[in-house]
Amino acid sequence: MLWINLGIVFLMLTLWFIFQSRIPSQSRLQKILSNIVFIIILIDCCFTLLGQPVKYWLDYSKCWEGSLLGEKLLLWHPLVFTLVLVSWATFTAFLIRKLTLSLASILFFALFLGHSLGAFSWFQFWLKGWVDILVRHTIKGTAASIYWEFSEYLLYIFLGFIFFVILKKIFRNRSS
Repeated sequence: MLWINLGIVFLMLTLWFIFQSRIPSQSRLQKILSNIVFIIILIDCCFTLLGQPVKYWLDYSKCWEGSLLGEKLLLWHPLVFTLVLVSWATFTAFLIRKLTLSLASILFFALFLGHSLGAFSWFQFWLKGWVDILVRHTIKGTAASIYWEFSEYLLYIFLGFIFFVILKKIFRNRSS
C-alpha cells in the first residue's frame, strides 16, 4: 500500500510538470513559488507516509501524525490521505498562480512554513536515532549531541534565509 501511495504522488508530480506550463500566471516569480509549494507539500506527504510505523500498514488506527487533519485522514485510509494532499497541492499551486503577487506571497509563506516544518519534523525524527548512536559510540559524542540540540535552530535559520531571498525578489520586481 505504501508504494501505491508514493506512486500516486510521483505520478501527480510528473503530471504537474507536464501540464503546469498551460496554467497562466501573472509573473515568473509566481510560477516558481507555485512549483516550490507543490513540491514541498508532496515531500511532506511522502515523509508522512514513510514515517508511519510498520504496525500502521496492518492496522490504520496506529498512525503517527502531528497534524489533526492529517491524522484523521490517515486513520481513515492512507489512500485518502494521499489523494487529499495531492489535491491540496494542486489547488494551492493553482491559486498561487492566479492571485495577485502580494496575496500569493502570503499564501506561499504560510504553506511553505507549515509543510516544510511538517516534512522536516519527520526528517529530524529519523536522524535522532543516528545521532543517539553517535553520542553513545564515539568520542565526539558531545559534539553530535550539541549539533542535535541546535539542528532545529539551523532549520529555522535556513527557512528564514529562503524567505529573505524570496522577499528580496518580490520587492525587486515591484520596484522595477
